[in-house]
Order: sequence, then structure tokens, then C-alpha cells
Amino acid sequence: MIATDQQRKMFFALGHQLNFEPDEIKKRAKLKFNLETFKDITSEQISELIDVLMTLVNKAQAQNPHREEVVPPEVKTNDLATTDKF
Repeated sequence: MIATDQQRKMFFALGHQLNFEPDEIKKRAKLKFNLETFKDITSEQISELIDVLMTLVNKAQAQNPHREEVVPPEVKTNDLATTDKF
């Protein structure tokens, strides 16, 4: 089953909170799942990525509880595409 619009919105919203550009986060998702186009991402795949992004957002907020802007905790450029997590 292809990812829903609601899942896609959540994916990009979380990416935005972590200061990822939409094109960059789509690129990483495509690399992770070997997708030709982001439109092919399944509901299960995007759910896995949303879980990872939520974990990163929560970790960043815990490290900086008084900051309004969320800064990713030690996220390297290729982490999302090359790790088991994303």
C-alpha cells in the first residue's frame, strides 16, 4: 500500500523540525529503500522513517528543552541514508 498524504505530511514536518530540506530527506528515503521515485514509498516504509525521525526530534528536544527550534543531535549528512535507522 502506498503511503498516505497524512504520512507524507508528517514525514516532511518532522524533517523540517530537524532542519532537513524536503529534497534532501526525499533523497535519503529513496536511497534507503532503493526507490526510483519518492511517490513509490509504501505506508510501511514511511512509517519506519517517521519513527526514526520522531526519535531524533524527541532526543533533540530532551537535550535542549528550552529551545524552540529543534536541532538534530549529531546527525551527520549521510546518517539517514546509510544507517539501519534511516
